[in-house]
Amino acid sequence: GALTDLAAGIGGNLGLQNEIGNLDNLAVTANGTSFDFDTALDINGNLVVRTAGGLDIDSSISANSVNLTSGGAIDASAGSIDAATLSGSSAGGADFTGTNQIGRLQGFTNSGSGGFALDDSESLIVNGAVAAGSGDLTLDLSGTGPFNLTIGAPLTWGGANTLDLDASGNIVLASSATNASGDVTLTAGGGIVETGGGAIHASALGGSSGAQTQLNGANQIATLNNFTAGSQFGLTDGASLAVSGNVSATTGQLALATTGAGHGIQIDGSLSTGHTASLSSAGTLTEQGTGSITAASLTGTSAGNRSEERRVGKECRSR
Repeated sequence: GALTDLAAGIGGNLGLQNEIGNLDNLAVTANGTSFDFDTALDINGNLVVRTAGGLDIDSSISANSVNLTSGGAIDASAGSIDAATLSGSSAGGADFTGTNQIGRLQGFTNSGSGGFALDDSESLIVNGAVAAGSGDLTLDLSGTGPFNLTIGAPLTWGGANTLDLDASGNIVLASSATNASGDVTLTAGGGIVETGGGAIHASALGGSSGAQTQLNGANQIATLNNFTAGSQFGLTDGASLAVSGNVSATTGQLALATTGAGHGIQIDGSLSTGHTASLSSAGTLTEQGTGSITAASLTGTSAGNRSEERRVGKECRSR
């Protein structure tokens, strides 16, 4: 009968150099310091790869599910993966910035430096925790689509590094993104919204959306950098918030709110909307330096000093 399953154990620094097809499942264990996929692999079922050292993917892989566990770094920047699901682990970085088509990211852990990066040419659901170690975490779905990105499991990354989520469609944050020392950049051709347990815990937030941005989960963000929303912009923050960038809501309301006693809002940058600017501070509400508010109207509350409207419809300043 036909060969439907193959398990291979490789002891040296070798690779698969011949095209393999017509398999239901393939499991590879490599005990050497490195392992390479050099030519195309097309199987009907599941691919499982275990390597003691690094893993390089320089060709195309097509499978139902791909699970990669590497004792070293994974470099798939010159290859491509077409799979319903991707999962695995690495040590020293995982680079999946080739031409991929992956439907679900079912968990991935990188230890140490190098971070985690995935470029995807279809909509992606993250339904397993992704930990980038001490490096950046990047999910890029910015190609012609639109492609939607749904975060349904926790994202973590380390140090003063960046979480970069980019989608040509919508971004839905239904789980947490956590690094108190790191930055978050969100870029969507459509809208950005937090639902359920969606929350950002980070040092700074910036980005843009073609439609509304509504981040009203249990966020803890210290600084709001440049952010442009195509319609409404809303942010609820469970920490004191400093607005240092230019924040605009192109065709809708701009709303900032802090929760928790003493958590104030400090405006050092600019807030701009052709509609209402709503500021609700659980602490003081201050405008400093070159800070400005441009809005049709200004409303809000503070537990400390009050915001006074100076020029409604032009520029509103607190003093």
